[in-house]
Amino acid sequence: MKNMRNKHIITAALAALALLLPGSGLAQTTIGSWQTSSSDGWIDWGNQLSITDVSYTNKYSFAPGVVSGYAQSLQITQAGYNQSLSIKLQNNGYVDDFTNNNRLTFTFSVPAWTNGGYSQLESFVVNAPGVGFTSQAFDGRWSSTGSTNDNDGTKPRFFFYAGSPARSQTVTLDYSSLFTSLTPNPGYVELIFTFNNGGGAPAFWYMNNVVLSSATTVNTNVVVLYPFNETNSVPGEFYPWSVWFGDATDEPAAEWDPSDAGGDANSGSMKINAFFPDAGYGYGGGPQFVVHNDYNGLELFFGTNGMPCWGNTMTDYVVTNISFDLRFDPASAYVTNSGNWPGIEIGTRGNTNSFNQYTYGTATIPHSQTNWVHFNIPIGANADWASSYSLFFKHYSADLNGPVNFYVDNIAVTRGVVPRPILALEKAQPGLRVFAGSS
Repeated sequence: MKNMRNKHIITAALAALALLLPGSGLAQTTIGSWQTSSSDGWIDWGNQLSITDVSYTNKYSFAPGVVSGYAQSLQITQAGYNQSLSIKLQNNGYVDDFTNNNRLTFTFSVPAWTNGGYSQLESFVVNAPGVGFTSQAFDGRWSSTGSTNDNDGTKPRFFFYAGSPARSQTVTLDYSSLFTSLTPNPGYVELIFTFNNGGGAPAFWYMNNVVLSSATTVNTNVVVLYPFNETNSVPGEFYPWSVWFGDATDEPAAEWDPSDAGGDANSGSMKINAFFPDAGYGYGGGPQFVVHNDYNGLELFFGTNGMPCWGNTMTDYVVTNISFDLRFDPASAYVTNSGNWPGIEIGTRGNTNSFNQYTYGTATIPHSQTNWVHFNIPIGANADWASSYSLFFKHYSADLNGPVNFYVDNIAVTRGVVPRPILALEKAQPGLRVFAGSS
């Protein structure tokens, strides 16, 4: 028993250490450089012809030495609103690069000018099965570096004035949220830029270095609690995942499965099995399942909300987020009214002497999505879970009929560090004490 406890602690510690090491699997693909005066597969959305087609001589050209850091740039010349520069990734072998990454980066530049006006990225569309023809709102998924003072929130924009210099900004879109709706193994993915200019601004601008990549930064405060690398990591000997209650709980309630969120043949995931409304095993509680990691399953891994963690007596950790990967068996029953898979609640029974159910959040996936989807759920401060001693996965439904089987992988927490106050003694300093009074 003691050895198994140490084994799990070492597994979690090694997983945390791995997050601190430089990644070797990060992919990066340049889908538009235009350094060789080639179209690089890009087209004009209006009539689907290559940007190097002779009919576009006056619209698309290659300008040398106009943007710092690039030998030449793609120059686009068109006044006003224009939905123009685009690429069909399926025609250029880039669909897998899109689905294996989560960031699109490009450099948008304008020349020096002597008049007023504006030039901006008006919209950016992703057209793909499950996603549809969807303009990507300029929200928190977008970020820019460089000459960004004129941006409209996260929308790239340049204002011009007499004597305005040449400027550039490198723009990034984190498109990972699209994977919740993107059809598995999509047959096509198309990217369409729409620009706009006016008010006396130059009717041309420059594009460089369109790249698909993965995030290169890691959160060093993320600790993977359950990577499910080992075949005995679900039933286990110490704090096993098992049924808490629920008549829909099937047998086995939880089991190890070789399906891995990262496609690692040497790892796997936890499969949870249920059958609605009643699997026939008499666990009680009506048409639901609640599977948990025993009654004190988190004590093994971390202290939360003020409890010391891993023997560090000078620092406490507060858990701020819980994350995991989730995938449904395509044969599972689903909610026909909403078109979603059953919403999976994740939560805790709460404090030491509590046997309640406190939900951190609910993971909901469209029925069309059968690939892995990553969830990162914030955990707000709450007296009910000031010290969390277990995790559970749950779903209740009086309407479902049939099996509900899904896979969970890479259960992790994000920890915030709370330094403890330090009491110290200091040597007294010499001084003059004066007593005064009146008589």
